Amino acid sequence: NTNFLGFQTNIRKMASFKNLALVCAVLLIAAPLASAQCSGAKNTHPINTNEPKVAKSTKNGVMMTIDGSITRILHLYGTPEEMGEAAGELYKEDLEEFFPAFWSWVSNYLVNLAAEYVPIVKYFSKPLNSFVQALSRNLLDFQWWLSEDYIAQYYKDEMKGMATASGVDERQFIRIGILPETLKMACSTLGAWGPATKEWSDGGLLHIRALEWALNSPINKLATFIVYHPEEGNGNTFAVWSWVGFVGAVTGFSSANLGISEKMSGYDGTYTRIGHPTTMVMRDVVNFDTTREEAVRRLYAAKRTNCVWLGLGDDTGFNLVKYHTEDPEVYDNSNFTDYHPPIDHVMYISRDAGHYQCYESNIKKYYGKITPALLASDFVAMEKTGPTHVAIFDYANKKALLAAAGIADAQGNSIPAYEMPYVQVDMAAHFAKKREDFPQ
Repeated sequence: NTNFLGFQTNIRKMASFKNLALVCAVLLIAAPLASAQCSGAKNTHPINTNEPKVAKSTKNGVMMTIDGSITRILHLYGTPEEMGEAAGELYKEDLEEFFPAFWSWVSNYLVNLAAEYVPIVKYFSKPLNSFVQALSRNLLDFQWWLSEDYIAQYYKDEMKGMATASGVDERQFIRIGILPETLKMACSTLGAWGPATKEWSDGGLLHIRALEWALNSPINKLATFIVYHPEEGNGNTFAVWSWVGFVGAVTGFSSANLGISEKMSGYDGTYTRIGHPTTMVMRDVVNFDTTREEAVRRLYAAKRTNCVWLGLGDDTGFNLVKYHTEDPEVYDNSNFTDYHPPIDHVMYISRDAGHYQCYESNIKKYYGKITPALLASDFVAMEKTGPTHVAIFDYANKKALLAAAGIADAQGNSIPAYEMPYVQVDMAAHFAKKREDFPQ
């Protein structure tokens, strides 16, 4: 109290007419600084640069692990069905365990959510769990029926291959593959290049993708950097930061140095349940396109379903795209002004589209000196974005920093990805790997 009263006394002394301007200036400076404060703490873990080691291999696939990390790397070769077979064989035990655990988790989550609003529900949780699991599967089967005509055969072949090799019912892969069409995920994305990153890579693009979904889902056990090596004539070598068993992409990068990220809309856009699943359009971008211009043409050509923001990057820059059933709206650094004050060669959508101050304060603090490590330690962690997974793509050096949520304990507690140690992945080296480079 003494200090507080002393502070009050000092303010009274300062508030004479001749010092009024000074008091006003202090208050004007303090207010924006307070609003710019971030809610999270720095991530101080050192970046894991250990070399991946081969853990298991099969004819068309190689699974690698990294000492000190839960992150795995999976290389797939051959036709789509052969790639699926390799993934199903190498992850057979994981997939057998995952699907029952996942549907149980979904039903528990929904029943517990209902009990928060209708407390009596908790007394009927057991029969309701069975009902909700069946209802969830049926709804996803219906969504697949609505979408099937728009899903390319190579996705179906990959799912068929996984089912054949793992012994898991093919419908399980169908349901998990179509699940994102029914979800809204509050993510964030950022692109910084040119003068913003000049001291790191002479202005090369740095691209954040932070995924915000269920933190304690069993799917975290399947977090894998999947590198696809299509047969000649079937597009780029490309990678998705994803989960084995899920054939779309929510985060991707290709050997053409083209990257893509996603955030739920944050704007009033139209959507439909019938059309090309968004995550498959995203994967097609990194599989087949080589420039942002090609990617935008693909987005226009798709029968669009969800309304989301997409972040598109290549060696020449970055775009944010409003993607919805009407014509996509493509923004560059000159015309993107709705979600944060203009910043030269920086564009972003924060997890809460109206809350931009945390990213903005770090951009101003580190402008010209932004690095991948700073994006991980300060930007993402202090914004508390990306509890499910984070990818930071370094286009000039063709490397990525990856973090995945910790595996949940028995009580369902898990460490968010933005607080986990990151691993550094040399994407160029992995894209160049041929099957014969690995043990047979």
